[in-house]
Amino acid sequence: MSHRIHGIAWAALAVVGISSIAVAATQFQGALNVQDQGATLQVSGRLAGLGTRDVIVSLKATGTARITCTNPGDNAAPGQNREASSKVTVMGLIRIPAEQIKDGVVDFTAATDPVRLRSPAVAGCPNDRWEASVGDVDFDRVTVRVQQGGRVVLTHNVSI
Repeated sequence: MSHRIHGIAWAALAVVGISSIAVAATQFQGALNVQDQGATLQVSGRLAGLGTRDVIVSLKATGTARITCTNPGDNAAPGQNREASSKVTVMGLIRIPAEQIKDGVVDFTAATDPVRLRSPAVAGCPNDRWEASVGDVDFDRVTVRVQQGGRVVLTHNVSI
């Protein structure tokens, strides 16, 4: 009986080992293309070493947003219509169906969502009666995370 349990345990370890090797094999083929598009960030690349399940590529980018504060009269009052800046984090996600993966390889392009400001006052405007709009984001970092079969198979940080 004890030999049978040991045999099952070794078989389970072998499966876990093979699974870990497959996960570790996922990689970017070539360089990532990171493009700052003003208020959003776009990342393109090629993934290799994938299995046969759907893939999720998610982005988490940080930066400093340039925010224009416009007064309630919607005019540029001298000294009051000012530009503020605020640290922001934006996310993006793309789902890639398994059918698009060919020989373990797939190209992708994912983009972040635009910055959503909680309120003009939190964004740096004098109060919530002002209007706040994001003109540009100076991105400084993006984390690209790849999931397949409900597991994270690759995480990569890029300084911009």
